[in-house]
Amino acid sequence: MTVYLGKHVTIVSFSRAVGICLEAAKELEHAGIEAEVINLRSLRPMDEEMIIKSVMKTNHLVTVENGWPRFGVGAEICARVIESKSRPAVDIIVACKDVGLMAGIIFTSSSAG
Repeated sequence: MTVYLGKHVTIVSFSRAVGICLEAAKELEHAGIEAEVINLRSLRPMDEEMIIKSVMKTNHLVTVENGWPRFGVGAEICARVIESKSRPAVDIIVACKDVGLMAGIIFTSSSAG
């Protein structure tokens, strides 16, 4: 479920981390960056179509979760976007940042504006 509409970056999260993502979206808005925040209400089934449509629009994906920085839901989301037939045909940069109890995975097109 999309809870915050934007056009520059897609932020996907679930559970308690969604609140942090909404705060981040408001902070980004002050910098002129419009973030689209997606709350995954269910992990199984995962609304893959909604995520991919948003990433196609923004060309940037950030996943945030309260879990391990690898082998988590964020890694699965990135894998599904990368393996999607709909993904942009551009270079892909994937980075993982472990911030204490939070983990974030960033997927972005290197040619995105």
